[in-house]
Order: sequence, then structure tokens, then C-alpha cells
Amino acid sequence: MLALYFPNEGDSIANGTALAQFLHEGKAPRVVAGSRICFLGKTADAHGPNIHPAVPSKTGTYFGLLEVLTNVVVQVNITTGDDVRPQAVGWGAAVLGSVESVNTQSQIVTISVEPSNWIVTETW
Repeated sequence: MLALYFPNEGDSIANGTALAQFLHEGKAPRVVAGSRICFLGKTADAHGPNIHPAVPSKTGTYFGLLEVLTNVVVQVNITTGDDVRPQAVGWGAAVLGSVESVNTQSQIVTISVEPSNWIVTETW
């Protein structure tokens, strides 16, 4: 599915899939900060464990939270600080960005994304 949105990013898609699966299985992944990575997810439950609602981050950039597998969440920091989240109750998005950090314990991956690489796939 991600290849429809990012057709030339096979390695980034594979990296995102593998990282999400490692975290889902409770394993410590090997990932390098700055690596390109791709995810497809839906609005994360802002009331779940270790999850916070999307608000300005410490760097001033807005983020959206995407759940990519059960309890595996991607925090998406938009490089320009623009709030690219749709005005909807929930949404799905495909994202392509660079790894900032991985918190194995809370199963949260933080990535930086250009606004053009946040693609809304559905809203409800």
C-alpha cells in the first residue's frame, strides 16, 4: 500500500515495516538516527498507554500520532512547524521521513517529515 504513495522508497518502506514489527514483538531494533523510513497508520488513541495528544513539541513543530501496529506509535514531527493534520475526528496517513529516536520501552518512534511527505489516506 505504501508503494502507491512513495513508489521509489522500497528500502524506506521495508525499514518501517521491520522496525514496527520489532517493536510490536518487544525486541530492541537496530536503527540509525537519520535513516529514511516510511509508515502507514491511523490516528493513535490519545488516551492509550504512553500516548499524548498532538500538540506543539519542544522544538515548535507540530506532530501527529499514528498507530502503525497495535501499541506501536509513530510521532510525526513536521519540519516546518505546520499543522498538517486534517480537520477530522480521525485519519489515516502515509508518511516518509527521517528517524529521530526510538523508545523501545514505550514503543514510540519519532520521525521528522516534510509537509509534502504527510499524505492523508482517509478521514472519518
